[in-house]
Amino acid sequence: MPSLPETRVKRSRTFEQVGLDYMGPLSVKSNTGLVKRWIALFTCFTIRAVHLEMAENLSAENFSHVLRRFIARRGYPKLILSDNASQFQLVFKTIMEENANFLATKGLTKKALRKAIGRKLLKEGELITLIAEIEGILNTRPLTYVGFDDYRIIRPIDFISPMASLDLPINYDSDQDEYTPYTIKTKDKLVKYWTTTLTTLDVFWKLWKEEYLTSLRERTQRELKSPRIVEKRVPHENEIVLLNEPEIPRGVWKLARIIKINRGWDGKIRSATIQLPNGKQIDRSINMLYPMEIDATEDKEEKVEEPIARRIRSAKKS
Repeated sequence: MPSLPETRVKRSRTFEQVGLDYMGPLSVKSNTGLVKRWIALFTCFTIRAVHLEMAENLSAENFSHVLRRFIARRGYPKLILSDNASQFQLVFKTIMEENANFLATKGLTKKALRKAIGRKLLKEGELITLIAEIEGILNTRPLTYVGFDDYRIIRPIDFISPMASLDLPINYDSDQDEYTPYTIKTKDKLVKYWTTTLTTLDVFWKLWKEEYLTSLRERTQRELKSPRIVEKRVPHENEIVLLNEPEIPRGVWKLARIIKINRGWDGKIRSATIQLPNGKQIDRSINMLYPMEIDATEDKEEKVEEPIARRIRSAKKS
């Protein structure tokens, strides 16, 4: 049996190997009028965490500031891959075939962010805050579970700030009128302004969560290149899954264990009997159950790979 590559057996620091891409442009309001801004997306290949930075433009000078801010907060990366530069596209494609999560994160975030903002013109400060909060949503998604009964899940942020909670309680008033003050002098006005600015974040959460859960289901389908055949993944008993129900608060994820698969008169799976962490058993449509981003089957099917550095050299030679 060949030895495992160094990247698999040696502990890797968070954000030591990252993918980089830009999103945008987005139009925002500044003191000088309307300006365009971009978002730099760093994705850690090891723990699937993300880091977002606002960029004023696409110049090399501005990127140096983006990179310096990233390094100051996350540390110096040993490897940065990007498909923005033509000379790196072959290497990027080779590595991305084994790190499809980066492409999925980039695509889902771009799509949800554009829909959430829509035609609204955010202030530059509001965009900076929104970017940071979106980063929090992405980094608190569940990767896998440690214990089901005590509802213990592993999130990307747990490798950065273990057991961190990003929820800040606030009383919502859904009947309030839109209010965007230029100066905030009272507590009531501050709370009102805060809840208004959270609207875009809540819309992003709903859009991104649905797209993310759909991508989890699609990711688990096996695609064969020639001929093109898609085998749909069938959930199985005792599998731990994500339960998607309407009106789940932002940042909340529900786990469930599949107890029994229920088939219809035609033999197709229609629903499943699931058990919640509190022991309660209920029936839910199979369309409400989604696989974890990292499940137990990945460990069983894991293949031995070459170190990233060696694969880069091979890609360059070819």
